[in-house]
Amino acid sequence: MALSLSFSADEVFLWWQEKAVKIIEKTAIDNGATPDLEAFTADFIQICEKALSAIKEREVRDATKAKIKHEKEVQKALDTVIDFFRPEHRMKSIKKLAESEGIRIESEEFFCTLLALDKTFLAFQVKQKEKRLKPETWLVVDAFPTLYAKHFEKTWGHSRAPGGGLPCGPGIRFMSACLDTLGIQKSPEAIVKLIRDHKK
Repeated sequence: MALSLSFSADEVFLWWQEKAVKIIEKTAIDNGATPDLEAFTADFIQICEKALSAIKEREVRDATKAKIKHEKEVQKALDTVIDFFRPEHRMKSIKKLAESEGIRIESEEFFCTLLALDKTFLAFQVKQKEKRLKPETWLVVDAFPTLYAKHFEKTWGHSRAPGGGLPCGPGIRFMSACLDTLGIQKSPEAIVKLIRDHKK
């Protein structure tokens, strides 16, 4: 018999609250605001749930893409028998190949439509990539800096030791602790670079 575990809303909140306490302790801002634990936890849960939902959605989308890719590969193998129907060929090549097989193409509209659809889909993909942030990126460049500013009453930032060195400070400690809670590993340099690149 499978073991079924269920947790009350209070138990789930307390689990997240333990994580929030560790984040606040690791951030440790000198002369900074002391966040209200319950309010901070509630905001942190909301952010994490949104990110985790987006990550899950991406996983489903990637799995669907992989399935579609596999189906296309199978279809492509079958299409070797009628090679001139492959959309990756240019229209002239298709016509030439068809004529060599003694097949007459009555309408060019079908092939023009295929090529147009390919171009439209590629343009759509580019636009989607430009406007959609990955959940991990959204957390670093938007959600967690906003959470930090709201509850610690300071703008998120970082510092470096004299003479260089890795980014450090309460902002970096906060970001790393939040990401660790979700199992997302990013170095201090990667965090700073992501935020800097996003501001360009």
